[in-house]
Amino acid sequence: MHPEAAHPALLRLGAAEATPRTVLDDPLTKAAVSQSLDSPDPEPVAKAVLSLVEASGLAPGERRGWPSWRCAAATATSIRPAS
Repeated sequence: MHPEAAHPALLRLGAAEATPRTVLDDPLTKAAVSQSLDSPDPEPVAKAVLSLVEASGLAPGERRGWPSWRCAAATATSIRPAS
């Protein structure tokens, strides 16, 4: 949910504020990255994830323990299936 649309009733009903960090932590983001690695064009997902990382303001090493799938997004544009 966009922060400006937040209303206490929506939060009580289970809506969550969508910040770059919460989107990065979402299992659906992980699934999108995993699926994109098998895609003929993983670049759109990689760019989206890297934009979220940049917007999150994370400092290098701040989120140690994050699964390595996030690293896959960073290299997805250079990984191409053999022709």
